[in-house]
Amino acid sequence: MFKEPLPASSEESKYLQYEKEVRSRIIIAHVRRATTEGRSRENTHPFKHGNWIFAHNGSVDRDYILSLLSGRYKPEGRTDSEVYFYWILHCINRKGDPMEGIKEEAARVVEGAHGP
Repeated sequence: MFKEPLPASSEESKYLQYEKEVRSRIIIAHVRRATTEGRSRENTHPFKHGNWIFAHNGSVDRDYILSLLSGRYKPEGRTDSEVYFYWILHCINRKGDPMEGIKEEAARVVEGAHGP
């Protein structure tokens, strides 16, 4: 997995080089403008945990979701996206099924957005 907290168009970035060299059946590229918390490797997408990889556009209530997580998941960065990723994994693990876990995750995030 290749991650760097630099603009893809910067001379220091290896994004354009890797774009030409990498070959795979599945590629996740997440090129975006940092909106909060600044640029750092810890805040750079995608996020990986076990066999799961996640990239996200948008925003969720980081503090609310963080309050729901078990101690098993420890965010390295300060983004809402990484916490959201761990919340999805938490729900999948609790339900034992990805689709059921994602349904639970979505319902809880919507609840948090509108208040309990």
